[in-house]
Amino acid sequence: MLEDNHYMCTSCTHHFRISSDDYIQILIDDEKYEEIAENIQSNDPLNFTAEKKYTDQIITAQEKTGNKDAVKTLVGNINGKKAVLAIMDFSFIGGSMGSVVGEKISQAIDRAADDHLP
Repeated sequence: MLEDNHYMCTSCTHHFRISSDDYIQILIDDEKYEEIAENIQSNDPLNFTAEKKYTDQIITAQEKTGNKDAVKTLVGNINGKKAVLAIMDFSFIGGSMGSVVGEKISQAIDRAADDHLP
């Protein structure tokens, strides 16, 4: 039922968190798209450590979400119009923005500018 209403409660209008894959399913025509910068991988150049090593957090998030990072960047059609999208996924370390996220967003912006796309 929630999926039919785009993850919004019809009683109280609360909007539930959804994954980047669910956004793609909702937004992109026929779920056909080209992912931008899909092979960029996170690493840990600063050797960041919190409760867990950052590299371990990345591996856990990848296993949990099936995503490589906190953002998916892609080109696809929305209602027949080609567009570039950058879709954050909060399930991936709270949407943490590391260097890979920044690079992927930068490449998506460049692609939109180069191809004159929204």
